[in-house]
Amino acid sequence: MHCTLLHAVGLGTDDVDMDALLKEVGDYARSVPLAADRAATADKQPAIAAGQRAEQRLTLALRSTLADAVSNRLLLPAWFATVLGPAPPARDTERWLECATRVLLYRLTYHVDDQVLALGPCPDPEDEHQHQWWEELTTELRPW
Repeated sequence: MHCTLLHAVGLGTDDVDMDALLKEVGDYARSVPLAADRAATADKQPAIAAGQRAEQRLTLALRSTLADAVSNRLLLPAWFATVLGPAPPARDTERWLECATRVLLYRLTYHVDDQVLALGPCPDPEDEHQHQWWEELTTELRPW
């Protein structure tokens, strides 16, 4: 087929570096969807950036609230103590606080109100983002 096309435009197989041509066509073909995606999401970038800033502010607020609760020796909910313990460990306290904050953020994001299971039931795999986050947190919670 390539030879027929080349002959149609008056070229022979010796006139064209087929590997280079195929690479160039492949590179172009891969760049088209990326360019289209960039164009489609360009107008959404301010909203995406605002969402990321809001998530950062919420994460800092949750972390601060949790740190205050721990330092004041407040009783934490059963679902929290079940997976993270009643208080942070002497070692890896920072990692514990990060994990606990992510669990709180997950619960708020997905409206988890289960009083026993910290992350609630396993989400539907069809919801890829929530399911992936649930799996990540489940793994992250194992050491505690």
